[in-house]
Parts: sequence; structure tokens; C-alpha cells
Amino acid sequence: MKNTKIEWCENTFNPWVGCSPVSAGCAHCYAAAMWKRWGKEFAVRTRTSAAYWKQPLRWNAEAKRRGKMATVFCGSMCDWLDLDAPGYARGELTGLITSTPHLFWMLLTKRPENLSNEIGCLPFDMSGYPNVGMGVTVENQAMADKRIPLLLKIPARMRFVSVEPMLGPVDLQYAAFNGADSLTSLEGIDWVICGAETGPQARIMKTEWAYSLRDQCRVAGVPFFFKKWSQRTVYVEKMPREFPDILQNKTQDERKPV
Repeated sequence: MKNTKIEWCENTFNPWVGCSPVSAGCAHCYAAAMWKRWGKEFAVRTRTSAAYWKQPLRWNAEAKRRGKMATVFCGSMCDWLDLDAPGYARGELTGLITSTPHLFWMLLTKRPENLSNEIGCLPFDMSGYPNVGMGVTVENQAMADKRIPLLLKIPARMRFVSVEPMLGPVDLQYAAFNGADSLTSLEGIDWVICGAETGPQARIMKTEWAYSLRDQCRVAGVPFFFKKWSQRTVYVEKMPREFPDILQNKTQDERKPV
């Protein structure tokens, strides 16, 4: 039932399509480029079709039949905490999440401050949603320092951090705990995803940044998923150019949040 090329989930769902830049990670947005190729304006948020909204119900039924939850990433073409979302789409997303208990929803945002400001789509306390993982994108240390503390303030069953595109070194422990000494205390972060920017305008990613992030997670006992290098990866001396399996410090099952 996998319908996406994203390795860490089975499905993707977008309640609408469209967004606007909020930080450096948005500069070469693949979704905006794709939308532009189709002759559409990405800054205009467009609600997806009624037929499309029925797909998660089918995924939920299939997951129930096979007796194993399926992971859904929301969203690859939007930010679910965008205040410029169309109409009541965000509220409808809440209903869809609660009506699909056999799907584990990975809600990723670059706007965690909007949830803490009680935008009205979901309660600030997410711990009552057993099938939701809350995540933030942190492409560099500045965004890690800004977004991770906000993520950690949200009561949730599961929290994850996506360092993709990785545009610089990231010290998760410093961002989360303001310079605490011990790397073993990444409390509140349950999963870390890492990957380089790809595409014709991809910016440089150094392998040492990914290795450092991997090591932080390894010491803290946090599952780490490395997605990919890019054509602009800068390799440290004597590091092999083939895909580094050593970056994966967990088995495939352990890397999955559910």
C-alpha cells in the first residue's frame, strides 16, 4: 500500500497544496518548483479534492485488515500549520486523523509557533492523539534553536526532528537544552531524520555534519534515519563515496516510529 517514494512512510497526504517561504530551507523548495512546472502559483493555497481526501480512509481500512499501522506524512506539498490554509481544511484534517486510528500521522512543520499560539485546529496538548507524531524541520542551527524548544513544549506521544535539507552542522542537544553538558539527555526527541538538499540548485552538505548528528543520536539512544547524500556532498578525507550504511544506527524496524 506504499504510494510514495519517501523511505520513512507508506503514504503522503496534503490537505491543500501551497505555501510561502519562512526560512533558508525553503529557498529551493521542490514542491514550489513542481507546482510552477504545472503552471500554478504555489503561494496560492489550494484545497485538494474530495476524492483525494477519501484516500486515507482506504489506507486505514487496509492497515486494519493487515493488523499493522501505516505511516502517513503530512504534508509534502504544504505546511499543515500554515495560517493561510484554505477555509476549514485544518479542522477537517483533525477529523480525518481521529477517524483513521490505524494510520500514524507524521505532522511536520516549519511553523511550530502557530500551534503554541492555539490556532484552533488542534489542542495544544497532543498527548491525547495516540496516532500523531509532531515534528519540526531544522535545516541549520538557527532553526534548531528556534523550533526544537517549541516542539518540546507540546505534549505529544511522539516527537521527531527532520534535518533536511541539512545546510549546516546541527547540535540537537544545545538547541533542546541550551548548552547542557550531557549528550545523553535528548529527552523528548524520539526520532531524527537527516538528508541533503537535492536538485539542480542543491546547496553543499558536508558528510561530517551528518556523522556528528548520527553520533549525537547514537549516544542519546535516539533512532536516526539517514535519507540521502546529493551531488553537492562534500566528503571528509578518506570517507568512501558509496552510501554509508554506518550512518544507520538502527535496524529498519527500529527506525520506524510505529
